[in-house]
Amino acid sequence: MSTIAKALNEFRQGDCSFQQFEALVEQDLALGLNSAENMLTELEEQNTQHPFSRADFTSLKTCIRDVQTRVGDATVVSEQRARAKLKTAPPKRRKPAVGDTINDRYYLKELIGSGGMSQVFRAADKRRLEAWSRDPDVALKIMDVEGANHQDAYMLMQREAQKSQLLNHPNILRVYDFDRDGEIVFMTMELLNGESLSKRIALQQGGLPVDEVVNIIEKVSDALAYAHDNVVVHADFKPSNVFLLEAGKVKVIDWGIARRVETEDTPDSERTIFDPRALGALTPAYASPEMIDNHAAHPRDDIYSLGCVAYELFSGRHPFAKLKATEARDSGHPLKILERATKPQWQAIKHALAFDPAQRTPDVRTFLAEFTPPAKRTLGRNVTIATAGIVTAVVAWWLLPISSVSPPLCTHCPELISVPAGRQTIGDATGEPRFVAEQPAHDINISVGFDLGRSEVTVAQFRVFAEATGNDFSGCRSATSWTIDNDLSWSNPGFPQTDQHPVTCISWVDANAYVDWLSDQVGEPYRLPSEAEWEYTVRSITGLPLTTDSDASSACSQGNMADRAARGSYPELLTLNCNDGYSFTAPVAVEANTTAPVDMRGNVFEWTQDCWNPNYDGAPTNGSAWTSGECRQRVLRGGSWFTAPDQQRTTYRNHFEEDYRANTFGFRIAKSQTSG
Repeated sequence: MSTIAKALNEFRQGDCSFQQFEALVEQDLALGLNSAENMLTELEEQNTQHPFSRADFTSLKTCIRDVQTRVGDATVVSEQRARAKLKTAPPKRRKPAVGDTINDRYYLKELIGSGGMSQVFRAADKRRLEAWSRDPDVALKIMDVEGANHQDAYMLMQREAQKSQLLNHPNILRVYDFDRDGEIVFMTMELLNGESLSKRIALQQGGLPVDEVVNIIEKVSDALAYAHDNVVVHADFKPSNVFLLEAGKVKVIDWGIARRVETEDTPDSERTIFDPRALGALTPAYASPEMIDNHAAHPRDDIYSLGCVAYELFSGRHPFAKLKATEARDSGHPLKILERATKPQWQAIKHALAFDPAQRTPDVRTFLAEFTPPAKRTLGRNVTIATAGIVTAVVAWWLLPISSVSPPLCTHCPELISVPAGRQTIGDATGEPRFVAEQPAHDINISVGFDLGRSEVTVAQFRVFAEATGNDFSGCRSATSWTIDNDLSWSNPGFPQTDQHPVTCISWVDANAYVDWLSDQVGEPYRLPSEAEWEYTVRSITGLPLTTDSDASSACSQGNMADRAARGSYPELLTLNCNDGYSFTAPVAVEANTTAPVDMRGNVFEWTQDCWNPNYDGAPTNGSAWTSGECRQRVLRGGSWFTAPDQQRTTYRNHFEEDYRANTFGFRIAKSQTSG
C-alpha cells in the first residue's frame, strides 16, 4: 500500500488530519516518490469503493492539485539533493566490515555499536595519521544494507549530520562530515569512550547516585537549551541518546529526527518536507502527547522527554511504565513520588511531565532553575569580599569610582546613589558552556552617569503607590510553586514583612507602573535600570566578588541569600554555610556610612528594562537597555532569598514573563542624569 493510499484510509478513519495529509502529498511529490496523477487515481478508486463526503473529496482533490502547483516550481532543498544523489548511485548491496577502508581514508578497526538502520565503527583516519595526530581515531556511522535501500533512511542520516553540525556545544556530539563511498553511506563523528545512559541505568538498580543525577541533568539541560536557542528540538531525547564519558562529561547524541521549530513566520523554503517520524524513529515512551498526535515541534516536547529521563535517573524506572504519554494520560496512570529527590527536584520533574503542554514547564532553563533549585540569590551588604574562598579582603576605596547619595525628592521617594560614568567589562569571561547566557564578556562605556536606588523599593514606599492608585496587585506565586495563589500579594507574600523589607510579588508591569506614577508625582524621569547599568554598578561600586563561596562563613555578609536560616523553613534547599538570621526577605540594609547601593546580591530579584536575549551577542555597549529580542520576557538580576549558591554570581541572568509575579521578585529604581 502506498503512503497516499494509507493516508487516505487514515483520513477516512479520523487518524490523519487534513494538514498531515497535505504534508504527505508535499513530501511524495517533492521527493519524486509519487505523481499527482497516481494520487488522484488512488483518490478516485477509494472514493468509488468507500465514498468520502462530497466536501472531503473536493478538499482532498484540490489539495493534491494545489501542492502539485506549489512544489512543481519549488527550489530543490538539501534533502531533495541528497535523495537525487542517492538515485544516481544505486547501492551494490555491500555490507562494510572490520578491516575495510572507506573512501580510501577510514580504516574500520572495531564495531562499537549497531541500531535499526546503522552500524557504528571505530575507524583510523589516514589524514590524521599522516599529520601525526595523537588522536587519529574517529567514529563512522554507516547505514546498513537495508537502510541504504530505504531512501528515507538516507534522508534521516543526512538530516542528523546537518543538525549536529549546526549545534556546536560541548554537550552535543560533534559531527564532522556526511559522505558516501559507492553504496556505503556514512557519517564521521567524534569518537566517544564511555557508555550510554540507558546501560548505566540498567546496571544501577534503584537509580543513580544523586550527585551523578544532578550532573547529568545539568549537562543535558545545557545541551537542549542551546538547541532550543537555535530553534531545534531533539524530538527523540531518551537514555540511549545520552552518552556518559570520563570525568562526568556528558554528550547528547542522535539528532536524526531533530526538528526545526516552525512558526507562521517560517519561510516556505525552510519548512520541513520530509518527516522522519514516518520511519518509526520516534520513541513512544519518551514522546510528548503532542508528538504522538503529530503536532508541530515545540521545545516543550523535549521538556516532557527530559522529565521522563530525570525520573528514571532517580528511580531506575520509567515514570509511566513505558506507556505512551497519551495512554498514560487517558488511563489516569498515577505518577509515584520520587522519594530520593528533594522537594524542588520532584516539583521540577512533575511539572515537566505534565500531559497538558500549557501546564508543562515552558523551557529548559526554567526547568533547571526549579530543579537546581532557584535558591536564594542576594547581593552585597558591604564591600568585604572573599578571595578564592580563603582570604577576606576589603576593596581599596581608591580603585572604585566614587559614588554619592542623592537626597530623596519626597518623603516616600527611594533614596538614590549617583553612579559616575566609566568603562567596565560585563558578562562571564570563563567560557564555561553552562554560563553561555552570560557570554560573551564585553566592554561597555557609560558616557553619562546615572542614579540608582540605594536599596530595593520597600513595602512602605510601594504602599503609598498602591493606596493612591487603588490597586491591590493580588495574585502571586510562591518560591516553590508555579501556580498563582490569589491570596498572595505585595502586602501578603506568604511570610511576615515590615515596612523596611523589600516589596515583593512584583511583576515587570507592576514595577513600571510604579516608576511612571512616581515620575508624575515629582516630575522626574524615573525608570528601571538597564541590565548593563545593574552589572556595571555591582562591579564598579559595590566591590562584591564575582562569585559567592558557599562554604565561607562570611558569605552572609554579601547579602540575604539562601543560608542555614532559610534551611529551617526549607530543609531540602541548597544553602550557604552561614546564617544571617532571616529565612525569607530581610530589611533593606541601608547603613548611614556607605554611599554604595546595598542588597545587589539577594533579598529579591530585581527587574531591569531589558528584553530577554539568550546571550550577549549584539548587546548594546553604551549601557542602554536591550529593547529587542524576546520582549514578552524581561531580565531579572541579583538573585533573591531563595536562590541556589551556584547562581550567586554577579553575571547571573534570569528572565520571566513581564506580568509574572513571585514572592522572590522586586525592583529598584533608576534615573538618567543630564550630560554636562
